[in-house]
Amino acid sequence: MKRYKEGNCKTSSFAEYAGVSPAFFKKMRVRWVRTQVFCNFLKCVMAAAISVMLLSLPLSANDTPVEFMLLATSRTATMQTELDEAAGKGFRIAIGSGLSGQEISMILEKMPEGSEKYSYRLLATARTSTMEKEINEAAREGFRLHPRSFTTKTGTSVRGIVSGKDTVEIVVVMERDPNQKGKEYEYKLLATSRTGTLQKEITEAVKEGYVLAAFGTRDEHMAIMEREKK
Repeated sequence: MKRYKEGNCKTSSFAEYAGVSPAFFKKMRVRWVRTQVFCNFLKCVMAAAISVMLLSLPLSANDTPVEFMLLATSRTATMQTELDEAAGKGFRIAIGSGLSGQEISMILEKMPEGSEKYSYRLLATARTSTMEKEINEAAREGFRLHPRSFTTKTGTSVRGIVSGKDTVEIVVVMERDPNQKGKEYEYKLLATSRTGTLQKEITEAVKEGYVLAAFGTRDEHMAIMEREKK
């Protein structure tokens, strides 16, 4: 390969034009090569570290993907049936939709093999006083409110047809945990369209030993308060 003399090479000519010495470009080239070598070395080190981390992760028969089941229906009776069937197969409620609509939807998670099965009771009514009564009746039978199941459902009733408005039902699911036998809870359902009033009622309930278990909204704000019964 033809080499240019330092005094006649293109680099030298450009260097003279730019007012720098040809040696400057040689130094820059050496630095660039060293930088590339160092970067390649870092990439190798990082790849090796990631490989070690992945190989060190425990692999066993228990490392299986979590199985989920989605239930959705417009009929509360159907949802109760599907919850019973899913619970019998070892599933437990993970979360409800929390949004008002014509359907009720729940996502259930498969419990580990050998786990005791949970049982459920779905409650749905348009009246807050009725809901509070039914929640406490279920609680006396060993059920506890599932806080992530609280939602509302839009439907049509005779009263709604007369008034021209859809009925918005309150929907909650009570859960009986086989590992929590002997514990009983009691509930208060607070409902008002005034935020200041609700805040005051929540504060008063907290002074009585209750904690906030669930919160929702339809044409009014609703808070379900819970405390362990002594």
